[in-house]
Amino acid sequence: AGLKPQRSFVGQFFGADDEFIRQAAEGTMTSHTAAEVRALLHDFDILTHDEVNRAGHIGRGQPKWWHVHHVIATKR
Repeated sequence: AGLKPQRSFVGQFFGADDEFIRQAAEGTMTSHTAAEVRALLHDFDILTHDEVNRAGHIGRGQPKWWHVHHVIATKR
């Protein structure tokens, strides 16, 4: 299974500084460095990779620290 060639992946990966990661029970969530994201997508042409590591809010307006990698990539 997986994406066929010329199909796109649009998604996010958590970074290690994300508040959800820091508060999660050991082994329940996964985070990645920028290099790890690129390695995971080695079969893809990465069109955009924006790493965000900043204060923000969740949907209910509560403050939260975000560390995510926003990715758009096309399978080779």
